[in-house]
Amino acid sequence: MPDNESSSETSGSEVTVGDMSTQRNALNHFLVVSGIDAITQSKKMFSELQPRTQNTHVTKACEAVAALLEIIAPGNAGALWEATKKSKFVDKVLEIDELDNTENIYLQALAETYEHATGWDTR
Repeated sequence: MPDNESSSETSGSEVTVGDMSTQRNALNHFLVVSGIDAITQSKKMFSELQPRTQNTHVTKACEAVAALLEIIAPGNAGALWEATKKSKFVDKVLEIDELDNTENIYLQALAETYEHATGWDTR
């Protein structure tokens, strides 16, 4: 998608492609400074991606969230993560319905796998 004045509807607010490009550049700067590889714009919806590519995006999101939490609450990122999850605010902002138990188990396993693989302790 070229950077022009087109827009897309997201969670009730309009975001132009140019805004997304600016946001992605800022995010990439943060990621690189945090020692994480930069991201590129996905041309497909997440659900349309191959499982391997989905896993790459999940890993990248986990790394970015963990880095952000550590910046906001140095040495206490785990407590901030727990409080964030309990608040359900992110679920509301992203308009995510309550997950079924299978999804909860999967996400918990993913989080634990990430903790063991990276040494991050979110508890």
